[in-house]
Amino acid sequence: MESSEVDKMQERAAATPELELPESTSSLQETPSHSGKAKDALNGLTNDQSLTEIDRLRLQNYSSPINRLPTEILGEILRICTPCPSLSSYNLDPRDQTPWKRSARSVCHRWRAIVISLSEIWSWVLISESTSEAEITTWVNRAGSRTLDIVVDFDIDGANYMASDLPNWMILAAWDVVLAQARPIRTLRIFAGKMDISSIFPLKCNISEMETLVLENFLYDLSSDDRQATPFFLFPSPPPPSLKTLALRRPADNHCLGVSEDQSSDLSSLEVLQVTSGLEVFDGLQQLGTCCSLKYLHWNSASPIPKGFMSGSPRLLLPNVEHFVGEGKYLLEAFRVFEFPKLHSLALPIHDLKLCASISQQRNLRHFIIQDLPRRLNAEGARQILSSLANIVYLKVKNHSWGGRLSYDVLIEALSHTNSAATSGDADLCPSLKAIELTDLPKDNLFPIFKAFVETRVYSAIAPLEFYMNYFYHPWIIDREPWMDVIRWEKFKLPYDDEVF
Repeated sequence: MESSEVDKMQERAAATPELELPESTSSLQETPSHSGKAKDALNGLTNDQSLTEIDRLRLQNYSSPINRLPTEILGEILRICTPCPSLSSYNLDPRDQTPWKRSARSVCHRWRAIVISLSEIWSWVLISESTSEAEITTWVNRAGSRTLDIVVDFDIDGANYMASDLPNWMILAAWDVVLAQARPIRTLRIFAGKMDISSIFPLKCNISEMETLVLENFLYDLSSDDRQATPFFLFPSPPPPSLKTLALRRPADNHCLGVSEDQSSDLSSLEVLQVTSGLEVFDGLQQLGTCCSLKYLHWNSASPIPKGFMSGSPRLLLPNVEHFVGEGKYLLEAFRVFEFPKLHSLALPIHDLKLCASISQQRNLRHFIIQDLPRRLNAEGARQILSSLANIVYLKVKNHSWGGRLSYDVLIEALSHTNSAATSGDADLCPSLKAIELTDLPKDNLFPIFKAFVETRVYSAIAPLEFYMNYFYHPWIIDREPWMDVIRWEKFKLPYDDEVF
């Protein structure tokens, strides 16, 4: 390679500002020795090898900006970037955290020391078919005195393993390692893969500080046990007083609810998803509702309500529930069974307009989230929905169904004409509405309807409205129209307003 080409490479390297060498080190152009070494090294090399050698010399003694940060700040950044399994997320794989820890430890000696010293990121312990006992012991030791957040993941393909095969032995062996450490557990999340978990419950580990228990896709074998079929005893008596959240997702049997009278606790959040709605489930739910200070209920029924319960039993009273999230094909039946004297926040998909009658009976309802709309919603149906929200202060509208896109436009148009209806002598459909949040907006025919809505409701002196929008979903709409300046590009936060809401 000619010397002129080498000089051009050196000039290009020196002209790169983000890769400038520190002041203590001379540049390639200013130091003849470096230039001579580069020329000698380039002799006889190919073009690709020459560029690699130039990069090596250019980056000698170079330190990246993030590595110049103080240890405390860098540790905080690494802690924030660590993927921790969310209790309400269905999409995050708990295995995502382990490869990240290994990658972060492999960057350099400083990163390795910082990552190992962060006890918080090691308090999340993953137990799966690929986790060794040595790994679990190492993670628990690095967590120090912190309470543990444990994820047991055996939700594997049933064609490869059966409940009585090797993974069941592995889960017991790994669980014994956790028990041997005698560390307090704050969160326990089990993906059982339809495996029998009766060997683990009642919990014999340190649950004095347990706040959350999540069981998903599990089976509880009662044949070899002397316990009653109901209630389902998850904890020794009494349960930990710190327990706040219990989530039972897709159980393989009905014996999954209920506490005895001496097991009442401060449980405030219950999630029951895709459960077969047998009588024992409702009996257990009623026990939970009366014995515990249950304030949040997420319900998704996978079967119709038993006829015996619908005809001969009174409505199921849940006196303390303030926030209810409903899903499933049989939501209308379930909502007619439940009685919520203190219901404050409600999140439902309105696929059946018959729900409106039940919603209108909730006199204390102030926050309402429409999770989905009927596929063919007309103007009369939209007015029927809005008329059931007489006391609503905050309304959030989602549109998850592709077929409900036009229904979304119809509802927004009905909202935009509520004040004009009031001035013409008709009753305002949402007289108490103060704030609205829209997500998943369809782009088709948006601006004419949306502009009318903003001009009518937000600018109106009759019922001025606060408008919220999550800008993350709508970057294409920002700075398109001047009337969009009235929108508050942020999220209106509600109690329990997480991925579920």
